[in-house]
Amino acid sequence: MIAKLQKRLNLTDQEVAQIKKEQSDVVFSKPILIAIFVIMTMSLLSQMFLDTTYLIGGAVLSVALLIIGVYFYSKEQKEFSQIVKDVIIRNLFKEQFSEVTYLPDKGFEESFIEKTGMYDTGNRYYTDDLLSANYKGVGFMQADVMMQQVTSSGKTTTTTTLFHGRWFVCDFIKDFNGYHQIRSNGFFKNSKPFKWFSDNNKMFKFEDEAFNKKFTAYTTDEREAFYLINPGYMARLSKFVDYVNAEVVFGLINNKLHVAIFNNKDAFELKNNKIDEEFVKNIEDDIELIKLIIDELDLELDIFK
Repeated sequence: MIAKLQKRLNLTDQEVAQIKKEQSDVVFSKPILIAIFVIMTMSLLSQMFLDTTYLIGGAVLSVALLIIGVYFYSKEQKEFSQIVKDVIIRNLFKEQFSEVTYLPDKGFEESFIEKTGMYDTGNRYYTDDLLSANYKGVGFMQADVMMQQVTSSGKTTTTTTLFHGRWFVCDFIKDFNGYHQIRSNGFFKNSKPFKWFSDNNKMFKFEDEAFNKKFTAYTTDEREAFYLINPGYMARLSKFVDYVNAEVVFGLINNKLHVAIFNNKDAFELKNNKIDEEFVKNIEDDIELIKLIIDELDLELDIFK
């Protein structure tokens, strides 16, 4: 598969050699980690049933070896994943998009997400795989985001995931002044926005009853909301939610379209340390979702017609 990708993406021999090296390091380190775990288990069992003289010392040494093994295996995995993202995934982006900037270790600032009012960011925030590019003349950004609320009471710690998925931000052609939010129903414990931006922000309904049953909408300017979201665009929103089959929040904020897809998945991830057809297809599917958002939801299409 690597040979096919080299030809398809015009990778240099040096890049391919580096990918193969990092992959072999991961493959080599995994059985070592398993061997350490087996030796640790056998050692502890033998000391427990045969000789307890060195039980504590043996246990400490075994655990230390396991920690070292896990550390080096995780390190090799991270280095392999990094080179795959830097070389293969970045070039797959460049096949489909222009002006590509891909920062695997970066994401959206927490303050940026919080200001949208679309979700509570909680007290634990993660983000990575920040991609910015241009598709059909439309600039966009996207990143993986996970927000959690961790609460402790005595001996019990509870972690609630508030959002985990892809956050997409797309440029708009038409300027607007209001704040508008549309939330898919049926998923939320609380259908209201995280916070109110002004006293004028209120829930409203469209004339389409079927759409109102499927979505809850909020706006600071009803007239502008009806102008922006006509029946044709409502159909597109509904079709998109059906396609992704997940909780979705759409935000029209500061002349941008925000699409938050709560699907409990991270995009552009390397699974099982394998570069095979399934890996390439998964990346291509992640890319197709970006293209679908712009093709189906971009204001350039028919909102103002």
